[in-house]
Amino acid sequence: MEKSVETTINNGNADAPIMIDESTSTEMCGDKGCEENELKISQEGSALDVSMTAEEIQEVRAFILEQKKKKQAAETRRKRSIEKSSSTLSSGSSSIKAPTAKKAQSKPNKMIGNVQRDTYDEVIESVIISPTRNEQEWKQLQNNALMPLSTVPNDDNYQVHHVNCVSALLMCSRCIGNDNWKNEKTGRCKTCGMDMPRMRTWIAADFSNPLREFLEWLINGLGKERSGKTYAISHYGGRYDMHLLLGELIKHFGIEPKITRTGNKLYEVLIKKQRNRFPYISFRDSFNWTMLKLEQLPKALALEIDEGGKSFFPHGWNFNKNMNVRLDGLPDQQYYYPDSMGKERRKKFEEWYEKSKNDPFCLREQIVEYCQQDVRILAHALVKLQRLFFELATEPSKRDDVLVNSMTIASACIRHFCINYLKENQMGIIPDNGYHRDSNQSAIALKFLRWLSHKTGLQVQHQESPEGEKRVKVSDGSILRLDGYIKNIGGVDQAIEFLGCAWHGHECLYLPHEVCLNGKTALYNKDKLYERVSLLNEEGIWTTAVWECEVMKELEEDPEMSLFFDTLPDIGPLYPRDAFHGGRTGPLALKCDLEGSDDFEISCFDVVSLYPAVNFYAFYPIGHPNILEINKDVNWTKPEDLHPYRGLFKLFIIPPDDLYLPVIPERIHGKLIFHLCHRCAVEITPGVAIRANSRYNKEIGYKWCPHTDEQRGFVSTTCSVELELALKQGYRVTKVYSIYHWEKWSDTLLRPYVQDMMRLKIEDCITSSPVELHTVLNDPKLELGAVEMLAPNLFSVPYRHRREFVRPHDKYNIAIALITTAKARIMLYDYMEKIVKEKDCKLLYTDTDSCFYVHRRGQKPPFRVGEMLGMMDREYGEWNIIAFYTGGCKQYAMKMKHKHSGEIKFIVKCRGCWDKVDSPLDFEQFKRMVEAYGEEQEPIILERTHFQPSWRRGEVTSRSQKRRYAPIYDKGIVDANFDCYPYGYRGEPLIDPTE
Repeated sequence: MEKSVETTINNGNADAPIMIDESTSTEMCGDKGCEENELKISQEGSALDVSMTAEEIQEVRAFILEQKKKKQAAETRRKRSIEKSSSTLSSGSSSIKAPTAKKAQSKPNKMIGNVQRDTYDEVIESVIISPTRNEQEWKQLQNNALMPLSTVPNDDNYQVHHVNCVSALLMCSRCIGNDNWKNEKTGRCKTCGMDMPRMRTWIAADFSNPLREFLEWLINGLGKERSGKTYAISHYGGRYDMHLLLGELIKHFGIEPKITRTGNKLYEVLIKKQRNRFPYISFRDSFNWTMLKLEQLPKALALEIDEGGKSFFPHGWNFNKNMNVRLDGLPDQQYYYPDSMGKERRKKFEEWYEKSKNDPFCLREQIVEYCQQDVRILAHALVKLQRLFFELATEPSKRDDVLVNSMTIASACIRHFCINYLKENQMGIIPDNGYHRDSNQSAIALKFLRWLSHKTGLQVQHQESPEGEKRVKVSDGSILRLDGYIKNIGGVDQAIEFLGCAWHGHECLYLPHEVCLNGKTALYNKDKLYERVSLLNEEGIWTTAVWECEVMKELEEDPEMSLFFDTLPDIGPLYPRDAFHGGRTGPLALKCDLEGSDDFEISCFDVVSLYPAVNFYAFYPIGHPNILEINKDVNWTKPEDLHPYRGLFKLFIIPPDDLYLPVIPERIHGKLIFHLCHRCAVEITPGVAIRANSRYNKEIGYKWCPHTDEQRGFVSTTCSVELELALKQGYRVTKVYSIYHWEKWSDTLLRPYVQDMMRLKIEDCITSSPVELHTVLNDPKLELGAVEMLAPNLFSVPYRHRREFVRPHDKYNIAIALITTAKARIMLYDYMEKIVKEKDCKLLYTDTDSCFYVHRRGQKPPFRVGEMLGMMDREYGEWNIIAFYTGGCKQYAMKMKHKHSGEIKFIVKCRGCWDKVDSPLDFEQFKRMVEAYGEEQEPIILERTHFQPSWRRGEVTSRSQKRRYAPIYDKGIVDANFDCYPYGYRGEPLIDPTE
């Protein structure tokens, strides 16, 4: 295995980059061997030299299980009474005031300014602990023990990779600025070291552990007391190199780094500076900036560097025993793993191998040359990337160093936008959960009150009732609004109040002195609860309290209650993220074969830079919205009915039943579905391939969907730009719950930024203290993940903040993302509609920004074609597409013929499947499977050798991986003619021009 790591060193007060490249030997290792290897490494570490016996580990697990059972039992015991009341509650649900508006508050309103940190989706943090350092801490751990899970593979089909070559290139910011970094020696640079070689290499032929020697040099050899920061950057290191480094750092050096990751992908491994121990070192992944393979960087960035034949290396020959073996020619082709290559790369490899097969080969020499060349390519690429961003700055003082200040290209771009173009008070920082901090509680409260009415048969008055929520004037002159109200039960009126635990400070989340989400302490909320209940008692109303955690517990134990909740629409306050959807992808016909036909052809067009086009032309909101809490019935049937509101809407919408191209999507069974009937989409069995026995017609359409308008409708959170199109296409809005209305909009907010970018186009925490672990385990505001055993004396506890406690990021505006994706779907919809309405055209497939359709040969496209931003541009222009087959979303196969040479070419694209030369999923097999769609058929088994990184074990392994493929499309109905119709469609059947 070969990896490239680039490191930026700051030695003193200046920045300094280093390039590193690692190669690893591959040896078979079974379970027992791996366990022994881990123990050995762990025992070598001076800071982690205390191991645990198997009996001690079993004892830990017993304590863990016992403590988890005790904790679960404790959660079921809740205090349910307050003085002078049979049960208690203060008004916790969000009361909607219609139709008045209020300015959204984020306490206070926050606006996006200069970027301070990166953002990541679903970033995981965790605590890693060595629990056996002293007896007292170990006893503390036992009181809140973890359940460690073994992370050592339990099969024999894997190989462990060991680093046997590391190359590093050292350079500082001064050397980058004056181009001295290209020299072999550092010259007179004090930061890089006087007259030192820039490139260094550690190889297994000279060192027993090259990786350890490299880290020793990086941590201590460059001066562990250096005051500056070190940035070590590896290409694709987040999947490989950094895992290997992490294992060595923890097990040998005893370092407790901070880790930022998503799953097995590491964004950063950070060593914080500790006086007399470690300097500041940040390991990062350059792939997150370029999103290209290393071999693609010279061409993509127009680098002035001789690639030196960098392309192919015999990784299968890379064993330490072969290090000094000299061959008269290259190793056999099998050592290059040609079967794992894609078709194009395999062809290039065979040409290269045939030309170079007689060249002498020595692994010791070739691996050093290969690694060092990787480092040079990466160094040139990162310097070029840094300079490109410098050139984009509107003035020298606004230059931003992407290598130091960002970990991803996304964060680099948003920093560039904020520093150079964002004006004061332009973008509001929108809370991740919306402006209703108790939104989750309110939605559950309304469902619970409906469930209570359904279960008891009593008429419960609440905010969704015709008369609205109950208001009671009490003795102090105030008016209390009740979540639920039941009149005259045994001669006594009953108030049913629902309290959100996070908002009102239930003991399951807070200690008495802690501040709740409403800004008050839990003790203060409890006192106000006493006061409220007393006031209601004076009016002859008894109060029944229901806490959110109690309802959630009942939902887990009562299947009937859970099913009832699932069938109810989400009528709680507006949650902006509910409107966040991706692109529109899916087939409209599973096959189109024009073999032997000269009258028709298949074309593929895609939008030129779809999202930049949207950013360039779309209107975006300025500042914070006004919050309209409406909750009333309406009858909106045309776009004009929305005015004067503009922004985000939460409403109940009923689709038409004859619209072939639905507009508003809904996420059902974890999939984004464009449908015309909610009930039809919910009732299908996901993951099953079904094809109707007959072709579609209107009569069959009514049999497929017999549901009423109310059953076909659904609650949707959507942008006004998409809602306007929906109303134009026949949708009806019958109820509005909430609106985020922006008064100011701009179509130039992102335009300068897009112009700049188009010019370029061509947390885990580790600790040795169980006390900190105690805090994590006992914090009810965190959601804990699966606990892992990293080594016999190291445990990892992943966690993330509960949804109610997520704080908005200081560079986060979800409205921009919502409008961008919605406008992109509208732009694609416009092209789709033009194709569907054009005579002799039939739409076959769409994929976010592209359309495949069949039409008469030579027929002019029904849209404007060009290379300008937002226009449609033809793909595969030199080829005639003879046949097109698709098995669902992100899976299709094509047969093409070159217009001039007559060459036949096949393309098979299938998400999650591997493009291999010897793959059994070729065009003919794909075609047979699609033509047998809906029939019982065996899936295709795909197999490959897969590199599997593990940050838990600090290693990379190779193992054989298998995947099963079968065509499945469950986002609509497939008829006997392989045409796809949306759920709930009862309009006219499609006309196939090729028949």
